Amino acid sequence: MRLLDYTMKIDLKHKNSEAYKSKLEIAMKAFNAGCIIYSQDTTKWYTPREFMESEEVVVFKQLGVEKYSNFTLMYPAHAIERKLEDLARAQEDYNTFMQKVLRAFDFNPKHLKEKKQ
Repeated sequence: MRLLDYTMKIDLKHKNSEAYKSKLEIAMKAFNAGCIIYSQDTTKWYTPREFMESEEVVVFKQLGVEKYSNFTLMYPAHAIERKLEDLARAQEDYNTFMQKVLRAFDFNPKHLKEKKQ
């Protein structure tokens, strides 16, 4: 672990540090809006409390006059919808992969059972 990473992780626990205040700001916005928090860096979902207890570090980027962080607040219904879409995509990817493997290596489950007997 680099010294900077270690220092930032220590700062996350000190209530007067900028790192802690940045996390608290996002957690409070999420709590007050009834949202959950999505980390674009780690692709993890957090409740506001879990977010404050996590090792996540808020990074702000300046784009024009707007300041954006590496976290997205999302209403739970939208988050569930997104996770369902992710699940459907993963299932489709798996099905495509399985078809490719079965065709490429001529696997036939019935054929395999006959060989065992």
